Amino acid sequence: MSFDKDPQQLFLECAAKPTPNSFKALYDATQMRLFPVCLRILKDHELAQDCLQASYVKVWHNLNNYDAQKSKAVTWMSRIIRNQALDMLKRKNFVDFVDDVPDMIDPSLQHEDQVLVAEQSALLKQCLAQLKPQAMHCILGSYFDGLTFQQLADQQVQPLSTIKTWVRRSLPLLKKCLERSYDQH
Repeated sequence: MSFDKDPQQLFLECAAKPTPNSFKALYDATQMRLFPVCLRILKDHELAQDCLQASYVKVWHNLNNYDAQKSKAVTWMSRIIRNQALDMLKRKNFVDFVDDVPDMIDPSLQHEDQVLVAEQSALLKQCLAQLKPQAMHCILGSYFDGLTFQQLADQQVQPLSTIKTWVRRSLPLLKKCLERSYDQH
């Protein structure tokens, strides 16, 4: 364990000569400080552990992107970990959100038609799940909840142009997925 060494120094040593041993020393010296970031955001111990591991992989792959002039190493790593945790939280929430997409079954339909609508609803859910979480949220919010793009932008804390871009890029992907699904049936 390298608890006696400064995390900044360990990071710089690891960045200069990235070896499994130098990275393990960095991990040992910083993980107890950074794990609470994951846990505070995700509120799930197991998910937070997964997040921490995925974050350290990103740190390892991006060692050469660190700029000591901009921040301390632990601050830089903390930002990576925070972003990873937020991404995981969004994915988890959006998967839950897709599960909540209402089935479009009309009880007045004949049984055969209800089966067809249930199949179409399942295909839509599968195709929505293939989109990026933010785009899926925008499409569901717009088409199922009747939210305007401005409301979605406020909700997502994103510029209006970003929301429009996400939707504009995602609709053709959704259409292609649905067409492919229908062609297979």
